Amino acid sequence: MIFASEVPVIAKLNPYRKIEDVFYTVWNRTDPIQVLSIEKKLSLPTPEERMSNIIVESGASDVIEKAVDMSSKADSVEEINAVTRGLTSSIEGMQNVDDDVKRVLIDHGVSEVKQNYGKENESKAINHYEEKQKTKVSGSNLKFYKKLIGLTPQNREIWVGGRIDGEAGGRVIEVKNRTKRFMNPLPKYDICQLQTYLAILESPEGELVEHLRRKSNGGGVQTHSTIIARDNIMWQSEILPHLLKFGESLNAFMEQPDEQRDFLLHDEKEKHEIMESYGLL
Repeated sequence: MIFASEVPVIAKLNPYRKIEDVFYTVWNRTDPIQVLSIEKKLSLPTPEERMSNIIVESGASDVIEKAVDMSSKADSVEEINAVTRGLTSSIEGMQNVDDDVKRVLIDHGVSEVKQNYGKENESKAINHYEEKQKTKVSGSNLKFYKKLIGLTPQNREIWVGGRIDGEAGGRVIEVKNRTKRFMNPLPKYDICQLQTYLAILESPEGELVEHLRRKSNGGGVQTHSTIIARDNIMWQSEILPHLLKFGESLNAFMEQPDEQRDFLLHDEKEKHEIMESYGLL
């Protein structure tokens, strides 16, 4: 099962996430027993355990926990940006911590802060959209939708799925909480994710709702909506082929114990090379 949020990475439309991370996640989702068995044999911690160890050993636990807690209370772009700046400054000022480790901590901490802020503000964004459009959004994250998109050469099913932010007026609603500004043009990774939902639900169109909460310049709460028609050409040419290739590659990889071992043991560069060998870059 490939999640809709992972599709832009697989389709090479999201430069901010690594394909090897998505590959591991989908592999673990597909056969967690296989992954756990290999990691135990190799005495390897999981990625979550590795990150937890890095945080504890560097002494960054309190800094990151405080920042995530503050993000839950943040009520504007300015506040969340202040939280990320404070987090970055605190980690950069740590003594006896290597610069490479600091970068890992900052990337992880900022990601956690922004994800938490987005999650906390999703319902607020939906409510503001309903007030502005004088409509009702239904089905927010209530149901997991999925679609069978193909079979591997070994007849293993390839599925894609996810939970939508809601539906209104016959449209699939996808909410994006912006932390700086409205995006113009819209990022292809956001369009790709929405197109994936439209393909799964076989809906004719969707609406990408950008939500921005400002305190400066009298901004307040702002919402910008873009209606996007289902694009079968984009789905068939720019998205689906990558998903099928990914599914076939993962299926082949799961039959190769040596490659599995190398993937889990080696660093990011070598994992990247394995992805390249499967034509996923």
